[in-house]
Amino acid sequence: MKRTILVVLAALSATACATRYIGNTRIEDTEQNREILRAVEQYRRAVEDRDVERILAMTSDRYFEDPGTPHVAADDYDKVGLRDRLVEAFAKVAEQRLVVDVRKVNVEGDDEEQAQVDYRFDYRYRLDLPRADEWRQQMDLNRLEFRREGEDWKIVSGL
Repeated sequence: MKRTILVVLAALSATACATRYIGNTRIEDTEQNREILRAVEQYRRAVEDRDVERILAMTSDRYFEDPGTPHVAADDYDKVGLRDRLVEAFAKVAEQRLVVDVRKVNVEGDDEEQAQVDYRFDYRYRLDLPRADEWRQQMDLNRLEFRREGEDWKIVSGL
């Protein structure tokens, strides 16, 4: 009898200390992580809607991108450059679908004001060209970097 009670107590204490995860993820269930995931979902929807203004509203005025070439300044761009890139890219697309599978959320900084979101994406699109009936697809891993600005998480790089 004592052994059964010890086993039950051990099981209860193990589950009491267990980390809770957001449904269908391995991301710890915290309010902060939920806020960040909501921001990622807003971004995904804005991309599918080809809504440049909504995407820009989600980006920080500090936005900066060096497209993986930190030693080449000619291809760097800020929020103004991002607008131009989005307008140009969305003008070529007739339809698009974006699936985002967030793999990891890492919040850091002295006041936990920065976050990195690692995700896998599946981007399918059809170009707006005569006889362009075929869908194209890109799949890859990416990282969005966020910064808390006031009450909102704003994207500072990764688009």
